[in-house]
Amino acid sequence: MALQHTNFVSVGFFSPQPVTPRFRASSNVYTLADHLALGQNLLTSTVSAQFFDANTGAQGTAAMVLTPTGDRGNYYLARQQDASRVEWLEALVRSITTPAGTHTLKFGTTLSRTDNNGYLAARSVTIEDAAWRRLKQIDFTTGAPFHRSDVESGVFGQDHWTVLPNLSFDFGVRLESQDLSHSLRFAPRVGLAWQPFTKSGTVVRGGYGIYYDRVPLSVFSFGSYPEQIVTSYGPAGNIIDGPRHYLNLIETVSGKRFLFVKSGTNPGNFAPYSRAWQIEAEHSFSPKLHVRLNYLVNDSDGIVFLNPQVVRKRDALVLSGNGNSQYRQLEITAVLTPRAGQKLFLSYVHSEAHGDHNDFSRYLGDFPSPEVLPNQFTTLPGDLPNRFLAWGFFPLPWHMQLAPIVEYHTGFTYAPVDATRKYVGVPYSDRFRYPKFFSADARVSKEVKVNEKYSLRFSLSVLNMTNHFNALDVHANTGEPQYGVFFGNYKRLFRGDFDVLF
Repeated sequence: MALQHTNFVSVGFFSPQPVTPRFRASSNVYTLADHLALGQNLLTSTVSAQFFDANTGAQGTAAMVLTPTGDRGNYYLARQQDASRVEWLEALVRSITTPAGTHTLKFGTTLSRTDNNGYLAARSVTIEDAAWRRLKQIDFTTGAPFHRSDVESGVFGQDHWTVLPNLSFDFGVRLESQDLSHSLRFAPRVGLAWQPFTKSGTVVRGGYGIYYDRVPLSVFSFGSYPEQIVTSYGPAGNIIDGPRHYLNLIETVSGKRFLFVKSGTNPGNFAPYSRAWQIEAEHSFSPKLHVRLNYLVNDSDGIVFLNPQVVRKRDALVLSGNGNSQYRQLEITAVLTPRAGQKLFLSYVHSEAHGDHNDFSRYLGDFPSPEVLPNQFTTLPGDLPNRFLAWGFFPLPWHMQLAPIVEYHTGFTYAPVDATRKYVGVPYSDRFRYPKFFSADARVSKEVKVNEKYSLRFSLSVLNMTNHFNALDVHANTGEPQYGVFFGNYKRLFRGDFDVLF
């Protein structure tokens, strides 16, 4: 059994303790596995069951108020939820040697059932300007208890083919279905590993595959969630728009679908997938220098996202299934071994991440936001165009060890908003980034052997040795006087540690 209890979730400068949600959860996992040898075959049977219950609540019963300078009141949402998942997996493995090489074959089937039950209740949320004048109010209807069950099944096969001692291929295919989305999905995959020169340390690897994400049951429960009623106010307190009642709707994806997906015409016929390929080469130039180069491309389509729009002349929050994202990454890693006992790792990553922002988990997850802004396709919040990392281990006199680590990366993006919480400009674009991050840390440690079983390790660490300003937050609301100012920083810190090793 695993228990989790968090009193103040995501506490921060703009969300002090009274406004944060509290979260309690427990989970139980049971697994039974059997391995049976049938001649040259190995059959593995696995049955697992997982039970999960969670409770999200507020610190009190005060109304939640969002302001440019910081939020007040208590969190607006309460949630009761319990879920379970039971899965049965059968896998058969066999090796076959032929004149064309050795094949390691694996075939299997999987069958699972998932249940999700719960109830959501929401209280009104008020948005005010810096002078505490009401600009918008979000009220909620009464939600309904939800109960959703889903059955997923799949069959798969794969072959690891060793053609030569220096050349191997991997082929795989998976066919899977999800009842609630009425989708049948086909996923082929291929990979290779090749050592072109027998006497050198060069290895080339590559692969391409299609991968699917299961649609969580929370998506299909959206129609039972409380619906928003939004009213906007002018400077004099008069109503200038609304009340607007936003229906909770689940879209039916229509038109041409992905070649390897077959689905029905029911609402929620989602099938999010990714097409990913990568190529990698590594080479040992000498016993002291090893270098690896990797390039990765991942294109995701069919992503489920939430967007406010007008449907048949009615305002609605619509769960759509045609979102997409793109990720590119180039990584160069070097391992240096100057002398025995010394090791230095150097890593540089250049990446780009773009996609639709209103991912459903932001609004249907454990701690949803009360505001639903129009979806935009732009740079994703985690985008880091450049990141450099260096770390290592170096012996010192008196059997001591030095472990330095240096990190530099481009600042994260953020999204400026106005007093009504609408985006200002293009959110998360390169125009809106935190300052560049730099941190140099080091730890000096020494182990003292007590006996054959126990040792003591004493260490002294210094964090952010250069005392570089690494902002933790930004005043991103144009309605506050300090708009655009970055703040928060972990200054130079010394720390001592004592560990018992056994």
